[in-house]
Amino acid sequence: MADRLLVRLSELLRAMLDDASAQTLPLRMELELTRKYLEIEQARFGNRLVIEWRVDDSVLDAPVPSLSVLPLVENAVRHGLSKKVGPGHLGIGARRDRESLVLTVEDDGLGATLPLQYGLGVDNTRQRLDAFYGGRAGLDIDTAPQRGFRVAIRIPLAQERT
Repeated sequence: MADRLLVRLSELLRAMLDDASAQTLPLRMELELTRKYLEIEQARFGNRLVIEWRVDDSVLDAPVPSLSVLPLVENAVRHGLSKKVGPGHLGIGARRDRESLVLTVEDDGLGATLPLQYGLGVDNTRQRLDAFYGGRAGLDIDTAPQRGFRVAIRIPLAQERT
């Protein structure tokens, strides 16, 4: 198992250096990076981590800012699920909603108290969305203590940037 995890970690790091160094990449590549990361976490958590992918194949070629999903998934595992007693569920979604791509990351972990203190992952993602799309993109959070955490990113599907 250690050898397999080392190979996965190496693949993840190589992919991050090769693929995620671009400003944008196809959603399929962003999700593949996320999948590699989750394979490592799955080995660590075993049956305690249940992952559900809800990805519409028709949006897989849409360009997204690199590392837009992976940091949110890492936050969900680290802050929401790692300290939860018993199994934790992580959902990753991607779908079209009219002229927008909607990406979701949600967990049934510990949630957060309000007002939220944005961490580096959420804050960086919010800033990058603003830099790429201006007011045409958004990041919404829904959370409550002991009720999980849900992040939804909405980005325009049109190719042009502001």
